[in-house]
Parts: sequence; structure tokens; C-alpha cells
Amino acid sequence: MKLTLVRASLIALAISGLAGCGGGGSDGIPGTPGSDGTTTPISTTPSIVSVDTGVTPSDAAALAWKNLAPRIAVQGVTIQSPPVVNFTLTDQNSNPIVGLENDITLYNATTGNTRASVPYNQNLYFVLAKLVPGTGHAPDKWVNMRTFKPLTNAQAAGTYTGADLCISASESPDGKAWCGTYPSADNDGTLVGDGKGGYTYTFRLDVTKSAAIVAAMAQATNPASTVDGHANGASADGLTRAADMGDLSYDPNATYRLAIMFYGNEPGTGSVTPTGAASSAAAVPMNVNTTGMYTYDFVPSGGKVAKARNIVDIDSCASCHDGKALAHGSRRDPNVCVTCHTDQVKTTFYYLSTLAGGTNGEAPREVDGITFKAVTGTTPQKRSMQAVVNGRAVGNFPNMIHKIHMGEGLVLQNYNFNNAGEGQFNAFGYPEDQRNCTKCHSGQTKDNSLKAVKTTDGDNWMKVPSRLACGSCHDGINFADASGSRLPLQGNNAANRNRVFVATGGHAAGTGLSDDSQCSSCHTPDMIALQHRTEVSTPNNPDIRAGSTKIEYELKSVTVDAGTHKPTFKFAITMDGAKVTTLADSTASPIAGYTNGPSFTVAYALPEDGIATPADFNSTPWSATGSSIATVKLTELVPAAGGTKGALSSLAADGSGYYTATLNTVIVPSTSTVKIARGVMYGYYYKYPVDTQNAAVSYNSPGMRIPVPASMVVVTGYSDRRKVVDAAKCGSCHEQLGVQPTIHSTDRTDPNQCAICHNPNLTNVGWSGNMSTFIHAIHGGDKRKATYGFKDVGSVGYPGILQDCNQCHLPNTVNFGANASAVSNLLWTTAAGTFSAGAYLPKDGDGNALATAGTAYGVGFAADISAGTTTPADATTLVSSPIAAACFSCHDSKLAFDHMTGNGAVANTGGHLYEARSTAMAGGTTSEQCLFCHGQGKEQDAAVVHHK
Repeated sequence: MKLTLVRASLIALAISGLAGCGGGGSDGIPGTPGSDGTTTPISTTPSIVSVDTGVTPSDAAALAWKNLAPRIAVQGVTIQSPPVVNFTLTDQNSNPIVGLENDITLYNATTGNTRASVPYNQNLYFVLAKLVPGTGHAPDKWVNMRTFKPLTNAQAAGTYTGADLCISASESPDGKAWCGTYPSADNDGTLVGDGKGGYTYTFRLDVTKSAAIVAAMAQATNPASTVDGHANGASADGLTRAADMGDLSYDPNATYRLAIMFYGNEPGTGSVTPTGAASSAAAVPMNVNTTGMYTYDFVPSGGKVAKARNIVDIDSCASCHDGKALAHGSRRDPNVCVTCHTDQVKTTFYYLSTLAGGTNGEAPREVDGITFKAVTGTTPQKRSMQAVVNGRAVGNFPNMIHKIHMGEGLVLQNYNFNNAGEGQFNAFGYPEDQRNCTKCHSGQTKDNSLKAVKTTDGDNWMKVPSRLACGSCHDGINFADASGSRLPLQGNNAANRNRVFVATGGHAAGTGLSDDSQCSSCHTPDMIALQHRTEVSTPNNPDIRAGSTKIEYELKSVTVDAGTHKPTFKFAITMDGAKVTTLADSTASPIAGYTNGPSFTVAYALPEDGIATPADFNSTPWSATGSSIATVKLTELVPAAGGTKGALSSLAADGSGYYTATLNTVIVPSTSTVKIARGVMYGYYYKYPVDTQNAAVSYNSPGMRIPVPASMVVVTGYSDRRKVVDAAKCGSCHEQLGVQPTIHSTDRTDPNQCAICHNPNLTNVGWSGNMSTFIHAIHGGDKRKATYGFKDVGSVGYPGILQDCNQCHLPNTVNFGANASAVSNLLWTTAAGTFSAGAYLPKDGDGNALATAGTAYGVGFAADISAGTTTPADATTLVSSPIAAACFSCHDSKLAFDHMTGNGAVANTGGHLYEARSTAMAGGTTSEQCLFCHGQGKEQDAAVVHHK
């Protein structure tokens, strides 16, 4: 077995900087192409890598560290006094990682570090938490056994502040000096390695004495402080309180969780040196998305683990987050997060009423109970002002993580927990309906690749209701006196998916609760599950809400008459599994009880810019005049005789349940002109009247909106447009695309459908609405420097690893390995019209304008699908070459701009961005040089450099 001698590093465990979801993730290190066009990480095993923190690492060592994906296995934990852990550490290729016992920094005052001279392992962190059974129907909870830290240099020298809650070595039951802090990790113990990847770690803290240490702290004489009725630590800064450290009594028969974290910078780089002084070598970080996170549940007495509170599996989070490190530079496993994000976080976040009014320990709110008071005072005061809301610690994991995911749907406004962006919960958008609790929580068998992973306690969300978990999303309720608001009052409009919440009052029947004992008497599992159903059936939420209907379309075929060029659609409509076999003779409601319904059209690609057979749709007439696509609604096809737009052959389905409709206003050119053509059937329904959970509505009101997935087929005799993304991949985050966030009234459900209108000719205030640019710009919002102005999409935080194109794309599509024939037939992205000055004038990320405000750039290409005619784009319009346009939507810096336009940008070659059409296309069709370096198998293969 090959040994991998790795170097260790230093990253402080900064739990006080509580972090949430979103952000860009690491840029990673290129790998080699996989056989399916995904990626295979490169080998990370050099022959020898020095462990000397005082030596600059070799290039091979640095590359190995960057690509390291450590694996941890625990052989056992013994607790007689300080816990002793036996474990092994290997890389992703099963090679032992050795030498970490030498990775020690001795903190001291001369290096500028604040901790006293306590030896400190720089890459390994150990957390021990105890499971405390719930009482009064409350859920079980984790309690971190270490809410202490070694003294700082100043404290060791005898200098304390009124905020300190400390105990000297002579006063401490374990003979070590401690100060109170937030729940934390133990990494200042003793690590011994066997040279073969095996290690023994002995904690510094004797957890059998944790409770005694807290009791001694409460009586400690240094410092002595009594502020606002709380002794020793409830100071003017509100930083520490011994009472919030929780039940730290040691019980050998209880369940404990050991969490081990291995991450950080390459030893000998950055400040990872024996003294903590800065090295001459820049920091070399381990890929934050592959850092080692491991948990091990056990009973110290040797008994079987009967309860472990396994709520959410990391792979369920990965369906959206893709294994991304979400907080503190390395955390991505919720089973690790819960060991520190306990109710004990209140220890360092204590608000005093004397500072700005309100109740001790509670975040002060305005009179209306909705808006938090402005954050004022010192940084510690700001941190503590929202530590506790309605009696519950905001930093407690169920409370905090639910608020992050509830985001814009929270009742209380102006959250700013910890005075950090991650604590501004109201600013978070969620990519699907928040009622989809089963997106993350599941106690059911995983029979679908998109479903959440089954866990032992995955059904707790409906079986064990509590004020903590339920109140985290329904944060407007004050359970103590039943006041407040259950949900924000939302209007009956498309922005709110036409849902009207009328139940905005406080807790039911004005019932106040002092504990969780009565929750389950009203909120039974069946009732909770029913209340969290949505109008749409998805893999994680298959049972729709009461009063809704599961509607599906099946477009069986689309044929074109060779003489008239009119398309004929053969289709079926299914409701709750049964085909609709008869339509009413009514232009308002062909299906009784429902309005609206499907629309029909055909999209195709007409010759443009000298390209005879374009690889992109352009038949949709999105032009500067703003005309809309030629579609025909089902309601325009009844009665059976139809009207000017087309007709049904009959109001009764055939023997197989299909209808036939011919469209008069959609013309499809012959295959001699058009090669790719796709028929589309799409559209939502309104159902009326709706169930009693919504406001009563009549036929004349919209009713309950029921989104329906689109159905598409290739027109008989034609070819299909290339596919680069899969709707199922979108569903891994969105459940059903179009529903939340709401897109075009919920009836755009497939990215391959979106490409029909979002084609290269769609533009808005100078920004392209083309799929390859617009969608990348939306998902790359955090990476972009300039706000993408199309439809004012602004900045969107991407929850996964942005550079992992395979999370959305089909294999070998980002490098055109799977669709190389399309490259020469890609249409150029157009910007047309007159652009105004201001925030949305097209610019690169460094502020350089890409167009001149007030200049008329002309009108772009337009196709009249009704007449089958086209109008060429004006020569003055601005164009961007197709591959460069897609890349520039994420990589928008001036440096990236120059790279794309400068490499090989000679006569009619290379990349073009916002260049006049007449200049860019002088001499005919042009080509790009991007794939010479970024194509499949090339040195900078796009599928490889974008792997996670």
C-alpha cells in the first residue's frame, strides 16, 4: 500500500461567524476527462510530501493537497476521563495519510495570535455532542460537551473584560483554565500516529467533568460581574451566560456523536507555520468541497445506539447543493453541523433589555411585531440583538436552517442575525415551494433518484411537531400568548402563484403554549402532511393538496400537411390518471370546472445570417416590436368546427383517448427550408371553486392555479434541436421548473421548451435573453461583477457548485463533444434597439460600457410563424459570437472579455462580443477558436476545468 505523506494546515474554527447557504464555491483543480463526459479527478498521490510546516511545499505536494478528498473511519471511542478516539485517515484512492501528529502550531503573543501557548493541531477538529431525550413531547436535542476554550494571552496574563466568564486552573475541576464560549471543537489535545494512517487522539477536555466546570464557572471569582440581574457573564456586551451552556452531565449510557473534520491550508503556506507567523508562500487550500466530514454515533458503556436523531442525509442536501461547502469554509454535512449549532449558541449571544428596550434575551421588534428594530451599538451588541426570537435560539440548527430556506416567505422582516449576510434570512430565495418538506426530510424508501434519502428520523417533521421546528418557518407566531401571524398576507396575483393565505391570525383558537406537549394533539402526522402538500405532484411530494388535480399532457404526434404546411396535433389530456374523453362545447371552459388550458405551437429554425440550417430555434417572432409567439389555445379550437385559428376534429376523443387538432395560423416550411422542428403543448389550468384552505372564488375569478408539465415531440419528418440540459436535472433543485420561482405563470417546465423563445434573437435593454447566456447569467449571479439586466434578473445566489456544469448539463455538451456538428450552425446572439444609460446599460464586470446609451442599433431578425416569412437583422445591430456569449455570461471581467475577443480574433475568426453585425460578419459566416483549447480532450477541456 502506498503511503501519502501529507502536510497539515491552520484554519480557525470560527463558529461565531455563523454562515448559511449560497455563494460560489471553490474553483477547484482541473481533472482528466471521464468516459461519459463528466470528469475524473486527477491522481493526488505524490511519492513523498514533507510534513515540515517550516518548509515550502513542492508543486506536487501542493497539487495533491488541493485535490485531496480525505476519508475518515473511526475504530472506537473510549471515555474514562478525556475521550480517546482511534481512527484512520486515507485519501480518495485509499492511500494512508500520515504525519499529521507533527502538524502543531504553538500560539504565542509574538505571532499576533490571541490564544495562549497551547499546542494546537491545525487540520483536525473533534466535536463531541450528547443526545438529550426530549421531555413533554419535545424533540430530542444535541448538546455540545465543550462550551469552553483555553484562555487568551491577555486572560492568561490576568486581563479580563466584563464579558468574560472564566475559571483559573486552580479553580477548575480538571486542573485546566477555561473561558466560556459557543459550542466548539477540541483540537488542542494529543494526536499520535502509527505511520500507517492510523491515529489516536486524546481530548484536552475531560468531558466527564464538563458539568462540574460549568458549576465552578458560575461561582468563579475572576472576573466577578453582576449586570442586569445575571451574575458572572451577563455583561453589557451580552456575550456569555453560564446558564445557557446546557446539560453537560456525563451519562455513559446516553448516545454521543463524534464529529471529525479535516480541512485547511497546505502546511508551510500562508500562516500555517510552527509559530503561526506568515510564510513566504501563499496559502494553498484543500478543495473546500471535498474536505473530510465524518460522524460516529456510539454509547460509551458499549450498548447499542437506540436513538441518534438522524434527520437529514448529506446526499439529500447534495441534490441542490452538490456537496458544496456551505459554511465556515468547509461544512456541508448537516449531521456535523448539529453538533455545534445547538441551543447552547445562546451562550455568546445574549441581549439585554437595558440596551434598546425589550425582554431579556429576546430580539426587540417594532410594535407591529413584524419588523426588527435597527441594529445599533457595538459589534457584540449587534450580534446579540437577534440571538433569541420568541424564546428560541436563532442559531440552533433546525431554527436557523429552516429560516434560511424559508427566506422570502418569513413573516418577520429585517433579520440580521450575527450582523452577517448569512443571517439576513429574508434575502434568501428558495428554488422551489417551501411546502416541499420532503425535499430534505424523508423516512420513506428512496424509489426515485430525485427523492430525499431515507433516514431513521426523516419523518420527524410530521411526527414530532415542536415550537422550535415549526416556529422556525412560521416565525410570526408567538406560541407563549398565541399572538402574531401564521403566514404573510399575500395577494391573489401571479407573483404569489395565485395562492391567497387568509389564515393570517396567530395560533389556533388563541391557545398559548409553554411547552410542546400539546402540539401533536392537533397537528397529527396526517394533518401536517396534508397541510404541506402542493398543487403539483413531484417525486418528493407526490400527493397533491386537497382540491387540486394532477393534470398531464401527452402530445403523441405532430404532422405537417405537404400542401398547406399546416400542423396537426394528436394529443391527450389526463386528469388524476384518467384520460379526458369528452370536451364541453364551450370556448370558456372545455373541461367543466376548469378555465385556461393548453396552447399549441411549432418551433423551428429558419435560415439566418447565411446559416442555411441553424442549430437554434428562431421561428418565434420576438422582435423589437414585441410581437408574441403564434400559439393556439384549446379554448380557441372549440366548438369542434373551430374558428380562424384552427379546429378540433371532434369534441370526443378517439378510442385511445386522443384528440386531433389542426392549426390554421401556424405555418411550418418544408424540410427543404427547415431541418429542425418541434411541436409543443403547454399551459396551466385554473380550477374553481377551490378548497376551503383558500379564499372562496367563483368562475369569474382565477381560482387555484394548477401547473402542468409541457409535452413536446419532434415534428414528423424533421429533426430535433440539440439537447444540452435535462428537465430532471433542473428538478433536482426546482422539483418542477416554473413553479417556484414562478416562471411565465408556471407553464414553462422544461429547459428545452425555454429555448424556443429564449433564442439568440431575444433581447432586452441590450442584454440577451438567449438560453445559453440568460440562464448562465441567472445562475452565475454571485460570480458576475455586473448586474445582468435582461428582465432585471439582478443577482441570484446559486446553492450548488457553480463550476460543476454537469449538475445541469448532459455529458459532453459544455465542450461540444456530444454535439460537434452544431458548432458551425450556432446562431449569433443579438442586441438590438436603443439602450438607456444607467445600471442596465450593457457593461463588462469592470464597468466598461459595451454599447453607447442613446444610439439606435436597429432591429433584429424576426420571423412571422403565421406567414412563414422572415426579416433580416439590421447591419447596425450588435452581435456576440455564440460560445463567447455563453462564457461571458459568467466570466464577465475585462480580463475574460479580452481573452475571448483577443485569442485568434483575426479576420472573421475568434470571439466577438457586442460588435456591429456588419463588422463581425464581414465576408460571410464566421467561426470561433474557443474549442481549439476548450473542446473535448483539449488541454483546457471545458468539461474538465469546470468539474467540482
